[in-house]
Amino acid sequence: MQSLAGLLAEAGRLLVICRGRDPQDPEGQMPWPLTRQELTSLAERAGLVERSFEDFVDSENPPVRRFRCVYDRGH
Repeated sequence: MQSLAGLLAEAGRLLVICRGRDPQDPEGQMPWPLTRQELTSLAERAGLVERSFEDFVDSENPPVRRFRCVYDRGH
């Protein structure tokens, strides 16, 4: 996320959509699902601020849990 944050313009936003899991869930296989805390930690280290967070199940067969997050530069 650090590299992606470096590409953002001053008022830019970063949209992240990834597989999601709870901390007690198995880590799974590639693409590895992330926990909300892992995303928060990555964003903070990159100097980003979370503006929205959505936890949802997509319409794939079988359905997959996903996180959709929007970050921007902290001011």
